[in-house]
Amino acid sequence: MESTLDCIPAICHAGFIGQQQEKGCAMDPVTLIVAALAAGAARSAEGVAEQSLKDAYAGLKNLVKKFFKDRPAAEMVLEEHGTDPATYQAPLEKQVRESGAAQDAQVLEAAKKLLAVADPEGTRAGVYNIGTIKADRGGVAAGHIQGNVHAGYHPTGDNKPNPS
Repeated sequence: MESTLDCIPAICHAGFIGQQQEKGCAMDPVTLIVAALAAGAARSAEGVAEQSLKDAYAGLKNLVKKFFKDRPAAEMVLEEHGTDPATYQAPLEKQVRESGAAQDAQVLEAAKKLLAVADPEGTRAGVYNIGTIKADRGGVAAGHIQGNVHAGYHPTGDNKPNPS
């Protein structure tokens, strides 16, 4: 049996944290959603986006809007992000985090679907995975951990602590 640190979303803007490059990288849910919205906005603005991309982008925006209900500032940030993703990235990340959208399975699936259409190569390479880091009797070092974190130590056999 191993002791594990479970459910630690990792952000991998600058590199791979806790996983080998060939296995892909785990990305936190907020980053995944905002990246998908940015990709959808950029590809739609090009004017040559296929209908499947436009539909996936509209679907994700509509799901996120449900979490922004009765939050006019959040709705405005979402709309402005569509025309200026660089300026509105941080405010949109904040709104997505605070609204609870990043914990919704439908929103996450819609974001993955949009990214699969907008960036099929990145999707195949595992760039947009949401995952966990597990360590056996060791630690995990990360520069930034965001989201719900659950850590546990479950001593068994040889690794039980000696109380004396």
